[in-house]
Amino acid sequence: MGWAGVNLFFVLSGFLITSILIDARDKPHYFRNFYGRRALRIWPLYVLLLVVVYLNADWFVGLRCCKQSDRSLAGLHLLCAESFHITMPPAIGQTWSLAIEEQYYFLWAPLVRFLRYPWMLAALLLAAFASSALFDHHPWLTPTHTLIHLDGIAMGSLLTLGIYTLRSAGVFALDWP
Repeated sequence: MGWAGVNLFFVLSGFLITSILIDARDKPHYFRNFYGRRALRIWPLYVLLLVVVYLNADWFVGLRCCKQSDRSLAGLHLLCAESFHITMPPAIGQTWSLAIEEQYYFLWAPLVRFLRYPWMLAALLLAAFASSALFDHHPWLTPTHTLIHLDGIAMGSLLTLGIYTLRSAGVFALDWP
């Protein structure tokens, strides 16, 4: 049942992030504000975790978890590449979901800003949702790969886009967000 919780997390994240992006689309400093808030919320603890794990803090992980080859990949963790299944020390193996979110933030914010018509965003989200199903059992992808988990984030973003579009059309009045 853990995967259901992760997928629900992705749906909620897609919903909330897309609502934030749509609400801020026409405001000044769109990118600075969005990425700055994400960085301040996520990166301090994430970097601290990486430092502790890669320094082989026995008091934290209870065993020597990093080989020299693992340490050479530390830079890739800063690029949030865990979801592509690089070699990871066991103490940070669960950060793949954070990596997927970070990749989503990086790509989705410019698309929301510059694709002005909701149908354009909806077409991209539907393509992401469909591609996730196509890649679900592909032999060269691991269960934590980004392409497999696009469906949850896309679904949450589609929900937000639908509510925004209905509200803009005057179908129902709903305070945004």
